[in-house]
Amino acid sequence: MLIEKKSPEAAGNVLQAATVHNGLGPAGERQFKDIALRIEKLRAANLATPDQLAKIDAEQKRWQEEKKKKDEYDAQQKAEQEKQRKEAEQAKKKADAEKAAAEKASGKATGSGTSKTGDQNPGPKVVVPRKSTGSQTTGR
Repeated sequence: MLIEKKSPEAAGNVLQAATVHNGLGPAGERQFKDIALRIEKLRAANLATPDQLAKIDAEQKRWQEEKKKKDEYDAQQKAEQEKQRKEAEQAKKKADAEKAAAEKASGKATGSGTSKTGDQNPGPKVVVPRKSTGSQTTGR
């Protein structure tokens, strides 16, 4: 690495890394930490001018601000999705309760909600057609 070799190009290398650093996910966080470590090594080795350090620090600050905005946006989106999920859940509960009340009311109105054995009425009768007895001609 250029810092360990005490290369005068080390500061330019770190500045370039900080400038092109745009990732805001976990890989971007690792890169931010890596750049911060390299900045400390630059300072300790006295390989950067105050102007170079200011530019590098400005790039790191830019990244932090972008990351903060992204995190706030993500939190807002998550909260909105949770709100919509809860509203949908409440609407479903309300619809289910209204349906149950309507079914209960319709069962009381007709008086046929239960059979003599106490079982719930299974619903409409299903008529199954009978098979032909073979008395029809086949047309041969």
